[in-house]
Amino acid sequence: LTIFMIKIKDGFKGERFISLPEKLLIEYSKDLLIGNLYVRKIGYFPKVKYHYVQKPQGTPYAMLIYCTDGKGWCNINGNQYPVEKNQYIILPYGKPYSFGADKKDPWTIYWMHFEGRLTSSFIPHSPNPVSIIPGEYSRMQDRISLFEEIYSCFSLGYIKEYMAYSSTCLYMYLSSFIYLEQFRHTRVLSY
Repeated sequence: LTIFMIKIKDGFKGERFISLPEKLLIEYSKDLLIGNLYVRKIGYFPKVKYHYVQKPQGTPYAMLIYCTDGKGWCNINGNQYPVEKNQYIILPYGKPYSFGADKKDPWTIYWMHFEGRLTSSFIPHSPNPVSIIPGEYSRMQDRISLFEEIYSCFSLGYIKEYMAYSSTCLYMYLSSFIYLEQFRHTRVLSY
C-alpha cells in the first residue's frame, strides 16, 4: 500500500516572495558593505498547507523561518524539531535539512535566505526553535515592520543602493531574534 502525500514548495494563495538573479547576487557579494550580510531570497507564506522543502546537500546560505501562526517542523542533519506559533529557527548553511507545515494546522511564516562573510555570526550554536513570547515589550509588530522594510527595499535590489539598505537593515532584523532581550529592553529604555 502506497500513501501519496502532497508536497508543495511554493505557489500558495497569498504568498509573497522575491529573489534576485544569481549573477547580480554574485556581483553584490563582492561589495565591501553588502558582501558582509545580505538577503538572497525573502518571503511570506500564509497558512501554507502541504508546504515542504528538502535540501539533502544543504545550501551555501542560511535561512530564518519565523512562524507567526500554526505550526510546522524542521529536520536538520537528521534531527527533527517542531516549530510552533511565535517561534523562529535558523537553518545553518552547509547542512542537510528539510522542513514543512503541519498537516492539520499549517504554519504562517516569514522567511529569508541570507548569506555573506558574517553569516556565521548569526547562526546559533544550537538549531533548536526559539520562542518569542508575546508581552507588553515583545515588539512583534516592530519586527514585522522591519521585515516589510527589507522586503520592499530588496524588491528594488536592481538598484545597488536599495540592496545596500536592505543589507544594513538585515543586521537589525536578525538581531531582533538573536538578541531578543536586548531588542525588547531597548524599546523599554526609549520611553
